Amino acid sequence: MQRSLIVEKVLSAASSIARKHANCKHAVLNDLATALYGLVKPIDEARFIVETNCAEEVVGTLLGGFGVEEHYSEAISRLREQGLVAVSTRFYPLLVIEIARSPVDFALVESAIDVQINGYVLRIPRPSHLVAKMASLNMYPYVEYACSLLASWIKRLDLDEVIGLLLLARVDLNKLAEKLSILLELLQAFPEYESERTLLAKFVEELKSRR
Repeated sequence: MQRSLIVEKVLSAASSIARKHANCKHAVLNDLATALYGLVKPIDEARFIVETNCAEEVVGTLLGGFGVEEHYSEAISRLREQGLVAVSTRFYPLLVIEIARSPVDFALVESAIDVQINGYVLRIPRPSHLVAKMASLNMYPYVEYACSLLASWIKRLDLDEVIGLLLLARVDLNKLAEKLSILLELLQAFPEYESERTLLAKFVEELKSRR
């Protein structure tokens, strides 16, 4: 399937939740959410987070949107057992659905906002919450997404809020500071981003002071 058609399929499936389950607290994560905040990359994983009380209905809607309804029973079983399920779709992106379980998850879905894109309605996390969520996953490539998102939005974020959310998510601030320090070195090659680098350097020092 052509990449543009894949993107439309993912957007359509994500939009179906916002339209059919408007009262259900949820948000898109990962590739789609980070792309909407400017980190453009192929959509390899369509990831969603949803509150418990409407999770099974959302799973049904998403599986229908991706054309894999036959996996519903198995998906619900895994979701109940593990709080997360991954389903292969008939086209490229892996579909991942997780239940909001941690304090930062609850804060993320509670504060998520609706955006409209070419007729689609998507519910996305606020950038500070997305940074904290991605960092909390503590694995590649999610932490790298968190660092890139933080660096690109550094002028528009409430950094005290970001630190509060990172602490809420129990992120290892020392390890995150190390990751961001590497990014700071890379930014030295781009003098046009000096102001962002200065703010990011101050943020890194603040993270170190909170250890």
